[in-house]
Amino acid sequence: MKFERNAKRLAELGIAMTAIAALIAGCGGGGSSSSGGSTTTTLSGVVADGYLSGVKVCLDKNSNGVCDAGEPSATTDTNGAYTIAGLASGDAALYPLVAEVPATSVDKDTGLAVGQAFTLNASAGNSFVSPLSTLVNEKIAAGATSASAVASVTQALGFNPASAVASAVSVTNDYVAGKGGATDQNDFYFRAHEAAKVVAVVMKQGKASLGSSSASTDRATLSVLLGQAEATLQNQAASNAAATATMFSSALVNASSVPGTSTLKSLIAANNANAGNATQPVTINFDVLNGAGVSIGTTGCAASSLTLGTAGSVGSLKDLRFYVSNVALIDASGNYAPVVMTQNANQDTNVALMDFEDATNTCNVGNSATYTAIQGNVAPGTYVGIAFDIGVPGKLNHTSVTDAATPAPLQNLALNWSWQSGRKFTKIEFIRNASAVVTGSITGNILDVTAVTSGTLAVGQSLSGIGISGTTISALGTGTGGVGTYTLNKTYAAPVASTTVSADNSVTMVHLGATDCKANPVNGDVINGCGSPNRMHVMFASFNPASQNIALDLGALFGGLDLTGSKTWMSAKPGGMMMAGSAAYYFGKLQINSVTGLPINDGAAQTMFVVKP
Repeated sequence: MKFERNAKRLAELGIAMTAIAALIAGCGGGGSSSSGGSTTTTLSGVVADGYLSGVKVCLDKNSNGVCDAGEPSATTDTNGAYTIAGLASGDAALYPLVAEVPATSVDKDTGLAVGQAFTLNASAGNSFVSPLSTLVNEKIAAGATSASAVASVTQALGFNPASAVASAVSVTNDYVAGKGGATDQNDFYFRAHEAAKVVAVVMKQGKASLGSSSASTDRATLSVLLGQAEATLQNQAASNAAATATMFSSALVNASSVPGTSTLKSLIAANNANAGNATQPVTINFDVLNGAGVSIGTTGCAASSLTLGTAGSVGSLKDLRFYVSNVALIDASGNYAPVVMTQNANQDTNVALMDFEDATNTCNVGNSATYTAIQGNVAPGTYVGIAFDIGVPGKLNHTSVTDAATPAPLQNLALNWSWQSGRKFTKIEFIRNASAVVTGSITGNILDVTAVTSGTLAVGQSLSGIGISGTTISALGTGTGGVGTYTLNKTYAAPVASTTVSADNSVTMVHLGATDCKANPVNGDVINGCGSPNRMHVMFASFNPASQNIALDLGALFGGLDLTGSKTWMSAKPGGMMMAGSAAYYFGKLQINSVTGLPINDGAAQTMFVVKP
């Protein structure tokens, strides 16, 4: 869906925010004069990261995010101040401001040129232009009210919008002047200034990654960079929650804090997607490989269909579903053309749910319908490559599963994680064949085996069956692998009647999703960028959708693990929620930075997905 602004709505929101006279008085002032029956006015304000000189500031009368010829403008002085003269009466309250910061602009904080051109803006009725006002304006342009946009950015700074402190100040005010003599981030304005520095650095690094030297920034690019800036703020806030005096630091923003060029281009292409321009049909087929490079498609639920891991564990799928988003085809010049997905039960609004389980055999918790190909259209052209993300776009990830307005593929309860984390981007589960199947009963902590169907029981094996859970064999009794008694690690209050018991029917689960999403929409909070977005990026410079498919290689995913014994990974950072597995291992396979949650080098070293004929 094409990203658009509505100038009239922005004007109404700007007026509703507060009386324009009060805003101008509070943010630099203005004046008016009349001649020959016409009234003109001036608008004065300030542009800051720290105060920025040499910045072109304009009244964006066509709301396109760029200072066009003929739009009223002015240039900031050494204190970041500007005055736009000759405005028609009321225009300052009708249109947003755009500030195009050239690479030569000097930041008064440092006394140095900013070095990389970028764009800032402010919503209608505001005259203080900063990275924080840009975040606010972006949310308003996306449909938020001015009040909720301000509250969301306030919340991103770690302040409760309803608190006495937050209600007495605003992220749209001049934080440089507001902080006075404050020396740490326990002061609202001091923290706002430090957070603004982080946003500015992320925006500059993103523009540099895209190879842009222009001060003007198209809306889709600005939206993507601001989204990443919010994620960076959230990441630092989560990491420094116990040290609020130093919560945000632009010095901690580095190359790994911003997605790579391919990831950014995919996101920007998705933001620019226009169904009217996409008239060339395209089908992108997905597949699954069994660990030996052999295609299994949707047959992985069949008994003993897979041999995986360092111990050569034999088993089958228990589940295999994953979300694909931000799909773009790449031409020979490196341009990214978004794939506009055809709407159906498995794909909608730039996200598709690929489904390789069929509810048979060991996949008994799934559904019978499968989905293995993305259908859509792209702008006419010749394409040589493809890029996409594994995951749900941030703006959709936290929508309600039960809301009819939520895109159909995101209404799947099996992939729902929580309001804060959103969806499980992947649900990849492997179940080993049982090493033993017996008939037995349990009294207290003693298993009495009366018959053996197959295999041999041993100490340390996990047991499963009706009425049995979380149980392992801790010691031999009269049984030495077959009929006899065995001591369990768990005591049952009520006896378990004779039943079929499977031993070491272990499951390995890989559940990827966003983390460090602190707000909770159930309480009416707004989710800002999650500290760890955890969206895997995949790019193939050579791919022909007419003759090739993209396969998930289970051998590459599990090749370095011993799959005996249950293992669960749920996007945990090192030291987080992990059972008998390694966070570093999985983050390495997904090529996601475990600290920032961003793709490592655009996922260039990932081997989990491959191109196959």
